[in-house]
Amino acid sequence: MIHGRIQSLVEFWPNYLSEQRSPVCRHLNFVGLTGLLGFLVHGFALSPVATSLALLVQFLGVSVFLRRVEPTKSAPGLFFLIMFCGVAFNPAALAPGWVWAYFFAWLGHDKLQGRRRMILSYPAWSLVGDFRLYILMLRGRLWTHSSFARQRFR
Repeated sequence: MIHGRIQSLVEFWPNYLSEQRSPVCRHLNFVGLTGLLGFLVHGFALSPVATSLALLVQFLGVSVFLRRVEPTKSAPGLFFLIMFCGVAFNPAALAPGWVWAYFFAWLGHDKLQGRRRMILSYPAWSLVGDFRLYILMLRGRLWTHSSFARQRFR
C-alpha cells in the first residue's frame, strides 16, 4: 500500500510489484504490451514520420509529467490529455494499440484481481512500471512465482 507521494521509480516499484502478484495478471499485461508494440510496428510501416512524432510527443509529455506533476499531485486527466495529443499524430496505429494494452491490463487487474489499477493515482509511474515489467519478462524474469519473489529494483 502506498503511503505519501511517490517521488521516484525506486519508491514506486515495490508497490507496482505488489499489484502484479498474480502470474495471470502479469501475463495479461505482457500480452497487452506486445499488442501495443505490434500496432506501433504497423504504424511505422504505414507512416514512419507520423508514428515517430506521436511517440516523441508522448515520450516528452510523460517525461515532463513525471518531473513536474506526478510527484506533487495526482492528475490523470492531464496525463491522458498528453497521451491523446500523441495519438492524434497517428490515430490508426496508436489508438488501437493503447486500447488493446489497457484492455488486457484492465482485465487482469479489475476483473481477475478485483481492484483498480494504480494508473488512476500514478499514471506515468504505472506506464513506466508496465514497460519495466515487460522488459524483465522478455529477459526471462517474473514469469513464475519463484522468480517474482526474488525480484528487486535493479
